[in-house]
Amino acid sequence: MIPVKRKLAISDVHGQLTALNHLLDAAKFNPTQDQLVFLGDLIDRGPDSVGVIKFVKQLQENHPENIFVILGNHEIMLRRYIFGGSSHMWLQYGGLKVIEEMKTLFAGETDRNDHLVWLANLPLAYMDENYLYVHAGMDVSCPIHKQHEDSTFMALDTMYTVDDVVLNKAIGKRIIVHGHTPYSSVYQAGRFISCDTGASVLQNGQLSLVDVTNGLYYCNNTQSPDVTQLPIKQLDITERILTD
Repeated sequence: MIPVKRKLAISDVHGQLTALNHLLDAAKFNPTQDQLVFLGDLIDRGPDSVGVIKFVKQLQENHPENIFVILGNHEIMLRRYIFGGSSHMWLQYGGLKVIEEMKTLFAGETDRNDHLVWLANLPLAYMDENYLYVHAGMDVSCPIHKQHEDSTFMALDTMYTVDDVVLNKAIGKRIIVHGHTPYSSVYQAGRFISCDTGASVLQNGQLSLVDVTNGLYYCNNTQSPDVTQLPIKQLDITERILTD
């Protein structure tokens, strides 16, 4: 196996396919050399959820050794609505628009179903030797492979207040890379790196591609092709909890 050049992560794409491509181009992303983890919430709120689903699915299928995709709470809501028939929450958070997209942007019913089955069966976490990648958090009382889907809705202060000894027992010394709770910048607070900068959610939200290997990130405001490179901001974990 060829060692990866960089470890990259991106969260809460929320249908921003054009911005995603701008970031990958600016970072000179090479799927044969770089590891990239999508941290969930590919869909809803933005202009092209179906386009994002197609792009990420094909990227993973072409480079399964380096591209990893996990579930976010928006995929869980979609799954509960389409496959479970038990919740209409998804319709309140962008699902109606995505349903309309699905009617015209897939080649047909088989194509649509293939993508939805892929999306619904993604894992809840990915872990390498240095990092644990999750959407929002993890239940430290359960092994990584037995996490419950409710973990994708976890509040930031629930995860950030877990005792470090308990974390060590659950995941060793790994740093947790996550999204879900938007903030104005990518930051590291203690053992947590937050990647959600509010694309399609915050008024001035951006999409960010995080290079955890080199401690920097690329961000795009989704309204132009301009990409800015910035260092990952260092935050005090207590202050971050209080500002959530």
